[in-house]
Amino acid sequence: ARGALRRGVEDVSLWPGQRDALAEQLVASGDKPARLLQAIRSAYLPKWYDKLMELRVNNLVSSPVTITRNVIGNSAGVASRLVENVTGYLVDLPFEGVQRVRGAAGSANRRRAREITADVAGTIHGAIEGARLAWGALRDENVALSQGRIPEEAIRLPALEGRLGVAIRYPTRIQSAADLLFYSMNAEGRRYQLAMRQAVNEGHRGGAATARARELIEASRGVDLAVAERVSRGTLKPKNDAERIAGSAHGYAQEFTFRAQLGKYGQAAEQLRQAPGAAGGTTRLLVTFFRTPVNLAKFAAQRSLAGFFSPRNWRDLTSGDRERATSSVARLGLGTGIAYALGHVALSGAISGAGPEDPAARDALRRTGWLPHSVRIGDTWYSYRGFSPISEQLAAAAELAETWTKNPEGEVDLEALQRIGLAIARTNLNQPMWTGIADIVNAVLQSDDAYGERRTSGVVGNLVTGTVVPRSLAWAARTADPLQRKYGETFLDQMLQQVPGAREITVPFRDPLGRTFETGSGALAAFVPHSSDSRVAPIDRFLVAIQESPDRAVVGYPSRTQLGRRLSPEAFDALLQARGDLLLPVVNEVRKATNLQKPGAELAARKAIGEAVTTLSQAAVLKVVPKAELEALGLPETPASRTAVLAILREPMLRDAYTAPNRTDAEKRQIIETLTRAGSDPAAAATIRSAVLGESMPAPVPPSQPAP
Repeated sequence: ARGALRRGVEDVSLWPGQRDALAEQLVASGDKPARLLQAIRSAYLPKWYDKLMELRVNNLVSSPVTITRNVIGNSAGVASRLVENVTGYLVDLPFEGVQRVRGAAGSANRRRAREITADVAGTIHGAIEGARLAWGALRDENVALSQGRIPEEAIRLPALEGRLGVAIRYPTRIQSAADLLFYSMNAEGRRYQLAMRQAVNEGHRGGAATARARELIEASRGVDLAVAERVSRGTLKPKNDAERIAGSAHGYAQEFTFRAQLGKYGQAAEQLRQAPGAAGGTTRLLVTFFRTPVNLAKFAAQRSLAGFFSPRNWRDLTSGDRERATSSVARLGLGTGIAYALGHVALSGAISGAGPEDPAARDALRRTGWLPHSVRIGDTWYSYRGFSPISEQLAAAAELAETWTKNPEGEVDLEALQRIGLAIARTNLNQPMWTGIADIVNAVLQSDDAYGERRTSGVVGNLVTGTVVPRSLAWAARTADPLQRKYGETFLDQMLQQVPGAREITVPFRDPLGRTFETGSGALAAFVPHSSDSRVAPIDRFLVAIQESPDRAVVGYPSRTQLGRRLSPEAFDALLQARGDLLLPVVNEVRKATNLQKPGAELAARKAIGEAVTTLSQAAVLKVVPKAELEALGLPETPASRTAVLAILREPMLRDAYTAPNRTDAEKRQIIETLTRAGSDPAAAATIRSAVLGESMPAPVPPSQPAP
């Protein structure tokens, strides 16, 4: 309680916009205590929005998958820092050699070999101390709510009361515990590194250097965190070595746990997100986290081929500061080395990128066991999506391999570097912290997927489900369901797909041949989607083998728009299944009759399958669409009404009249009802002739009245 009260009176408990608004209200209250108390009460007591935001944040980070990915990403940050330290030392060696040849005095900030082992020792010590701090965060909610990225970005004060609120906020404790652990590892590693460098550069050797490093370590630990924060930002000049080491340790810990302060443009965007009022509140709901995912993208980009476009790398390189320059070269060199090493692995077919742009071609490739954004281990593909910053490096490698494939000379031009940067950005969106903004981007860039559905409405649906349904519950639903499900178009479908037991009643995803995708059940499939190519059907290998190009599937998806109306998810599922039942035997017969060793066999097979697709697609439409059209119009399905819709589908002139622009459902009902009487009623036949000839629809004529 004392901890909560202390945070309540600190300025960090409110967003900057809220603090400014509170200051204005306090000044305006003058000598009126009632208005003064009301302003303070309004600023600090939780409102309904604060409770909603707290629920959303904790639901988003509650999944075991999210927690695991965060741990893996932070572990990659620690490993990257250790490797960059070694690389920086190797870069610094020739620089020091040139200085000595020139007769220049040695730098007081030159890198030393002993600092590498000191860095490792500090990281280990930080892990031990960080584990103690993490355990404290798990036990004490006050500690968790004062440390880590969630208090920094989303929740400043607890809003939900009672035991229920404590239970809902438990994912915050887990995230804060992980943040404390990895912060301590990075901070102590950097602290030990700089302390040993300082000791050796002062002329100490052996045990004396160790003793001097310990003095500097203890002194830097005594520096106030607020001072270290200002030193790391560059807003305060360190007064001594202890403050310099503490500031650098804090800055490194923030950078390698992806919590560093953003640059000028990032801070401007963050101010918009934290603005008071409806605009800021809506933005925070959509972009629940901002600093962390942006830092992840920057971290990955600076350590890849795209790092040559990084302003930070160029600033450090030209700063005149020896350590910053060597660190920049280390990042660029390490990123280039990793990119080329992984690029050759991707070139061998062990790392995949986004795959073909055509949905049907991509799904045909998936049937062979391949998965987009995955790595191949043995005969199984494992998805790497969401494991930032590792995902971005693998995606960049896949893009680099594609560049080499298109350009055998191996040149990486400006356009290729731009594609690599775009691959990093797209992969960065595939993480829970970008949930809201990723939905918006998908709605704009992927408005029509294989099924042709518009995803814009899904933004609101995902916003609601992400707020009220814990990600842990959605993970459990995916764990129990072996089938890949079709993207939920309605709010109800999206809710059902995240509830165990209810997910199975939603529409499954089907390929162009009407088959479903089995993702496998169990925790591993829910953690890491994977697919094996050990049991691929011969028909799937055949269809990929005879493709004219990787981006052109032999069998595409049928049109979802029939008779001028977009089929419902259930109706389109029935259409895919009906067409697949008819088409699969034919494709199998073509496969058995085709000898791919003969010249022209691929072309002949494509032609035969193309003709079958055209014929059998129409047969499937005639089987499924009449019922779907009658249901959409609210008409009963009778033999006569079904025959009427079949006549519309078969006769081009009648179909054109039925699907004329601006044709209303009332007019369509009238046409169908009139068609059912046309065989025995001359007036009905005349009405149909008028419609076909393009004349305006006359008023409906009851069967009992004579024709006009």
